[in-house]
Amino acid sequence: MPMSQSDVLYGAAYRVVFDRLDPDGCCTTELLSAVLIESARIAEWARTQEPTVASAYLRALPEIETRARDVHENNQRHLALTGAFEAIPKPPQR
Repeated sequence: MPMSQSDVLYGAAYRVVFDRLDPDGCCTTELLSAVLIESARIAEWARTQEPTVASAYLRALPEIETRARDVHENNQRHLALTGAFEAIPKPPQR
């Protein structure tokens, strides 16, 4: 089944935003904050574009932000677990 023009534009916008914001690199609160600030700037710019382009970017941005937040949350959990693993008393080995 062929993709609609809006889905094609969304895919292109998603790729542009993903490459620009690198949501998979949000391992610190500072990086997440920077991604969200840049996302807001891109959304502001998108609203100045023609409606089909604006719609594509405004559809992609929340998904990228969600991914960035999820990556950040997973990294925070990993850090907490790593710290607990290192600190927890361990039974003697045989």
